[in-house]
Amino acid sequence: MKAKFFALVALVLGLASCQNDPEGLNVSMGGEVLTTVNVGIPESETRAGGVNSAQGAITNIDLANTDYTLRYIFQVFDENGTASKDKQVKFSDDTDVAFEVRLVPERKYTFVVWADIVEESKADDTQPFNYADYHYNTANFPMVAIKEDTWVAMDETRDAFTGKATETSFTSASDITVTLTRPFAKLRVVTTDLASLGQFNIVPHNAVVTYKTDMRTSFNAFEGSADGASLSNKTHTYEIASYGETGNERTIFADYFFADNDVVKFEMRVNEEGGRKIAERFFNTDINVKRNYLTTLKGAILTDGGDVNVELKPGLGGSENPDIDYTVITSGSHIQDAINNGGSYMLGSDIYVSTPDPSTLAATRSAVESGAIINLNGYEIKFKEGASIVIPAGKSLVITDLEDNSGTIVLEGNDGGFVNKGYLKIEGGSLKKGSVENQGGKIELEGGNHQEGAVENKSGEVIITGDNIEENVVEGNVTNYYAELVKAFAEGGEYTLGASVELEQPLALAQGKELKLTIAEGAVLSIVDNTDKNFELIKNQGTLTIEGAGKMTVEATINSGWNRYSAVIANTVGGTLTVKGVTLEHLGGTDMAYGIDNLTNGKGTVAVTTIDGATVKSTYRAVRQFLNGVEATNELYVKAGSTLHGDNNAIFFHDPSNKANTGKLVVEEGAELYGNVYLFVTEGSTEWPVSVSVADSAIKEGEVTYKNVPEGYKVVEENGVWVVSHFALVSNADELVEALEAKKDVVFTQDIKIDPANMSNAYGTTGINVKYGQTIDGNGFTLDIQGAGGTWDSGINTTGGLIKDLTVTGSFRGIFINHTSDYSETVVLENVTTDGTTYTISCDQGLNQGLKAYNCTFKGWTSFAATVGSAYFENCYFGEGSGYAFCRPYAPTVFVGCEFEAGFGLNPVAKVSFENCKLADEALTIANIATLSDNLANVKVNGLQMVADGVAMNAEGEYLISNAAGLTWFSDQMNNKKNTFTGKTIKVVNDIDMAGVTYYGGSIASYPSYSFKGTFDGGEKVISNLTITVENDIHGAAALIPTLAGDGTTIKNVTLKNVNISSSHYAAGIWGYTTSENCWISVTNCHVEGGTITGNIYNGDNADKVGGIGGIFYTGTVSGCSVKGVTISGYRDTAGIVGWAANTNATIKNNTIENVTINVNNATNYKKYTKRAEYDVNSYVGEGVGTAKIEGNTGEATINWGSIAE
Repeated sequence: MKAKFFALVALVLGLASCQNDPEGLNVSMGGEVLTTVNVGIPESETRAGGVNSAQGAITNIDLANTDYTLRYIFQVFDENGTASKDKQVKFSDDTDVAFEVRLVPERKYTFVVWADIVEESKADDTQPFNYADYHYNTANFPMVAIKEDTWVAMDETRDAFTGKATETSFTSASDITVTLTRPFAKLRVVTTDLASLGQFNIVPHNAVVTYKTDMRTSFNAFEGSADGASLSNKTHTYEIASYGETGNERTIFADYFFADNDVVKFEMRVNEEGGRKIAERFFNTDINVKRNYLTTLKGAILTDGGDVNVELKPGLGGSENPDIDYTVITSGSHIQDAINNGGSYMLGSDIYVSTPDPSTLAATRSAVESGAIINLNGYEIKFKEGASIVIPAGKSLVITDLEDNSGTIVLEGNDGGFVNKGYLKIEGGSLKKGSVENQGGKIELEGGNHQEGAVENKSGEVIITGDNIEENVVEGNVTNYYAELVKAFAEGGEYTLGASVELEQPLALAQGKELKLTIAEGAVLSIVDNTDKNFELIKNQGTLTIEGAGKMTVEATINSGWNRYSAVIANTVGGTLTVKGVTLEHLGGTDMAYGIDNLTNGKGTVAVTTIDGATVKSTYRAVRQFLNGVEATNELYVKAGSTLHGDNNAIFFHDPSNKANTGKLVVEEGAELYGNVYLFVTEGSTEWPVSVSVADSAIKEGEVTYKNVPEGYKVVEENGVWVVSHFALVSNADELVEALEAKKDVVFTQDIKIDPANMSNAYGTTGINVKYGQTIDGNGFTLDIQGAGGTWDSGINTTGGLIKDLTVTGSFRGIFINHTSDYSETVVLENVTTDGTTYTISCDQGLNQGLKAYNCTFKGWTSFAATVGSAYFENCYFGEGSGYAFCRPYAPTVFVGCEFEAGFGLNPVAKVSFENCKLADEALTIANIATLSDNLANVKVNGLQMVADGVAMNAEGEYLISNAAGLTWFSDQMNNKKNTFTGKTIKVVNDIDMAGVTYYGGSIASYPSYSFKGTFDGGEKVISNLTITVENDIHGAAALIPTLAGDGTTIKNVTLKNVNISSSHYAAGIWGYTTSENCWISVTNCHVEGGTITGNIYNGDNADKVGGIGGIFYTGTVSGCSVKGVTISGYRDTAGIVGWAANTNATIKNNTIENVTINVNNATNYKKYTKRAEYDVNSYVGEGVGTAKIEGNTGEATINWGSIAE
């Protein structure tokens, strides 16, 4: 078509043609509104890789470059089937067009379309609509008739399309689309033997085909069906067209004709050019043809003719799965092959099974995972007595039939039939007595019409999952899931659905009944909604719990717009519903589709739904809460672990009238919502008595939206939770008290003073009581409570709710946390200041509801009992007030980003933790926490558990030393408490100044009980001014770590500066004493800079084993260490690195000494040494030179020998 588009507009629109609608608006004219109807052919408008006889005209004809185009005829009919508008016609090469039409809202309309191929020369918008008729007579549209004179085989221009759509109640918002499919069956014959003919230079040129069955000649587009068959002996005489095929195959016949679900028979003669016959074939077996299906006969038709395969393939633009090929089968051996190979099959004739036949079915498709599917197609499979077809273990067979179940399976006699050892499912057809025997397999009866005793269960499992199947159909054990399920809903109790069941009718649980339904994994409880009224798979008015790993689904077939709902479960008046683990899904098909509909209807009615770890999905809204009742209990709880998917909204919280309907919605943190939470109030409502709590973190996709919120209410996010707030503006004490008693939230408009306080908090006097979880919004003003100065008196007594932007003053206790018998929830404070009260916050009789405070200032004594449950403070300030600056938590408490005034004190009776907090403008750390808090065993700082002042433990179990007190604790534990730290790590995390701090030395008298067996990591921090003195002890040892014991003991990354270490024995910077047995040590990257290390003579003995790094050393390695600017004094066995190392397993390498002076003290020469060599004093190792491995060390010590000669 060269000109791409023409339109013939009906005369009825001509009257309005002079009026233009404003752009984008549907303008009402005489009650009508303009709407657009979209029409589409679900097939590409471009050529799909060349001509193909298996496809239609859109593939085979290039409309844009030929003299053909598509003609679309459109007409609207009213609810009586009468044409309400004249026909419209459009010509286009496109497969999608649109028609505009004016309609009256809230009426029922049906839109009918016919599309066919016409000659471009007839595409004339000045002619009547049927002027362009080519192959079809449309003068009596919607009736369309074949023009017999143009009905020629192998003519792709005969392709056509039709479709209709119905709107039961048209609105201007209606989205109307008509999808077109073919009104025809297409039949083609493909020969596979061209090569055999080619060797004799035989080429098929023309043919004659005569149908031996009567053919249909007209089609009613409004009804969507063809008329009765009336044309006999239709004959095609034609030349064989080319579809571009190469190789051994060629299409020798293709035809379009009207069909519903029919059979045809025909005769065919194929000739060479000139009329010489090549072959003549008689297809006298019924060949199945079906509207919008392609039937293909394929085989060596021109040579053999005896092995022809028949395929019935849905598609050609239809809605059915085009990937399924139905292979027609006509013998018992074919059935057995089908079971063995898998695939989809259809009977093409009655089959009589006498004995299994050795012939095999031609492989026409690959096997499928689901096994074999056989459609009886209304035919009969009859078994001779003794003949059987076996379904082996590991194989499966599904038997279906036409809707009337006219196909049958019959057994002659008492022995034979289908023998099931695998899996057999009966979805349709009619089983006669004894026709199926179960031998260890599983049989599922879902549909069909069967005789008593049709199935004999010798062993294995037989289940009934369909309606109207009596248990007497089965001889032997049978589980009737369908009947048992219906009975469970009628009687209540507990029931497990172990197999999939498709319901024919919905289920209902009546008021007063209780049922626990478990749907097993893999089981699906489903139903098709084919009504135009409110619908649900389950209507619950009792107490219903559904759990398990199975699934429930609903799919609608009639789109009723907004006139009715369709739900998987309707939990309505009296119903309590709990769903756990299962998946509920509405698959759509109608606009108002819900997974769960929770409905109250009337004053005081009840409907409560809890979704606990289940998944609820819908193409529209996953859950609707329909709040149609005052003083009603309409509650929805979505617990952690639950998932809601709604294409429109995850939750629709719907208040349908302005009558103050009640409802409650709770979505917990840990739930997952995909879709909005939509809070809807009817316009004109003045009250909205609802409770909403939706964790913002639960909304994974979408947001909280709302509409028509009444004055005095607002939807707000508070601390990560969306709530509905009902508030009153208050300016004095009377208004404040009155509003709280009315359960309203309040907003201050000025400072309010209550004098005197005269209400009770059950312990004393209080200014106000907050009993229902209301919000107090101070709006930046002050609440001054006078006459409440007693020990238990308070300014605010609260059982839960939010207090924000308020200063509380005057009372002895600022905010007192309490509970009542019917209410308790978390107390939340935002930007609250307590100043001028002795107690800022206190709690004596909470109910574990929890306390959370954000951006608050507390001046005074803060304390709360364990009954509050837990407390959380974020970005809060704690300071002095009324002479107190103290906090005593009796409940687990977390401080995040808080600041504590200098001099503030904390006494944690329960566990507390601090994260990124400050103390007097300095970061609060493990090094200074003891300034703030005592009872450090209950304290964590930045995730580190405190052990003692200056000592914390991280998640890996390492002890972190942060100050001098911590290092002293370590020495005390090691030298006095017998803590060897076996397998543990000590790590220094700060530079530490030990000036004026006691550090304990050790003794080898109780070695190895008092020794170190772990890892000491100095963290490359500096420990300065370490002083260790051990006096008057012949067994003394003085060093950072006096004694070592245990293989694997490690010391690394230590730096000591300005040391002052002395002992009568084993004096050194890093370690003093170790032994030769089981003590392989590693000392690396350790450094001693400045100071003195002295071995003192005691009782005329010792003053030996003195070194800059170690005293005595047997096994292991000392490497990468240094000693600089240190004066070392000793009597003998003295050196810059290690005093004694006379062992071949001792390695001292790559160490450095610099500016080291060694003084040899021989004041009492009790050994009677006469020369220097006897003293064993050297730069690196004292005694052990020549024994230990000494290599790579640098530097020389200055040795002062005094009067000792060389």
